[in-house]
Amino acid sequence: EEDAAPDQGNQLSKQFRQVTTASAAAASTKAAAPKVAAAPKARVAVRSSRAQLRREESEAFNQRCRAMGQDKAFQERIRKYIKDDRALHTHVQTEVMTRTHERRMRFLEHRKVRDTGIYIERVVQQQHQRQMAHLEEVQ
Repeated sequence: EEDAAPDQGNQLSKQFRQVTTASAAAASTKAAAPKVAAAPKARVAVRSSRAQLRREESEAFNQRCRAMGQDKAFQERIRKYIKDDRALHTHVQTEVMTRTHERRMRFLEHRKVRDTGIYIERVVQQQHQRQMAHLEEVQ
C-alpha cells in the first residue's frame, strides 16, 4: 500500500506533464509558430500571427458593430461609452465606479438604518423615563 501512493503520484505528475506539453504544443500550432525556427524568429512569428489574429477579430467586431450601428437605440447606448479609442477602458472604469458607488450607498443606507435604530431606542428610553418620572410625581 505504501508503494502505491508514490507510484500514483508519479503517474499523476507524468499525466500532468503530458497534458501541459500537449497544451503547449496545441498553443504553438494554434499560433502557427514554426517549431524548428530559432527562438527569436519563432517569437516574431507568434507575435505577427497574434497581431494578424487580433486584426481579424477586430475587423469581425467592427463588421458586427456596423451591422448593429444601424440600430439607433444601440448607437445611443454606445455613445455613452465611446468617447475615444479607450472605450473599453472607460466602460470598465464606469463599471468599477458604479460598483464603488453602489457599495458606498449600501453602506450609507446601512448606517442610516443603524443610526435610526439607535435614535428610536433613545426616544423610547426618554419616553420611558418621562413616564416613570410622571408616575413618581403622581405618587
